[in-house]
Amino acid sequence: MGLSAFLAAQISYIFLFYKVHDLTGEPSLLKSRPCWLLLYLGYGLLVYAVLFPYLNKSLQIPVFLYMTALLCMSAMTLNLKKAVRRVSFLLLFFGSILFIFSDSLIAFNRFYHPVPLAAILIIASYIMAQFLIMQGLLRHFQNNGYLEHFSLDT
Repeated sequence: MGLSAFLAAQISYIFLFYKVHDLTGEPSLLKSRPCWLLLYLGYGLLVYAVLFPYLNKSLQIPVFLYMTALLCMSAMTLNLKKAVRRVSFLLLFFGSILFIFSDSLIAFNRFYHPVPLAAILIIASYIMAQFLIMQGLLRHFQNNGYLEHFSLDT
């Protein structure tokens, strides 16, 4: 159930980041430079290859689907590079990278080998990831007049 809930969150982020990009009318970075996707693909294949022998058969497909959604979410933040202001992009992108880090720690800790201080590292990186993503979105929306009565300074 937990994996399903986080999968829904990843899919929601993917659609949100797609919509943010679509509203700007900027050309797609991922279409003009698909080589960036190779980094995500390489990371995903490496992590899945390490974890695969340790996954119960019933978890092999769900873990693969979740990892795919997680990496797509981050790729969609990368796609925002030219579509949003620099600060918003950096907040969103590094937030997505921390999300990947947090979820990778969960996977390695649960399925491969215990990670020292896993609980602290996982929750700290997850909270920071969510904070950065939300700050990036709020800044973008505020800069574009979507949040006329909202202040990041409060």
